[in-house]
Amino acid sequence: MNGRTWNLSLQNISFLMDYLKSLDFDTQWEVVIREKKSKRTLEQNERLWKLYESVGNHLGYTKDEMHDVAGWLFLRYQVEIAGEVVNKIESTTKLNTARMAWYQEQIEIWASQMGWSW
Repeated sequence: MNGRTWNLSLQNISFLMDYLKSLDFDTQWEVVIREKKSKRTLEQNERLWKLYESVGNHLGYTKDEMHDVAGWLFLRYQVEIAGEVVNKIESTTKLNTARMAWYQEQIEIWASQMGWSW
């Protein structure tokens, strides 16, 4: 049997139990339960690019340049590779809805300090 992903709910827990009971226990199985994180919404993504464009127009940059600048300012993190610290930028495609809201808020706060507003 192939693995399966479940969106667990009270309504489908009996189906999950039936599925688990049907597994071949001569095979080793791994069960992972974790909280599901909501990925950013299409509306958030659309708003983000309007935000980049608006802030960029105010500061004299393109929306693509603002994407790079904002990522560097607010989504940068460091990893160690072969003993050297390297800066990386988290992709906005990997942000969940809460982190995407936080990211946009940070851009708005930063831009408002330079006179920008919607």
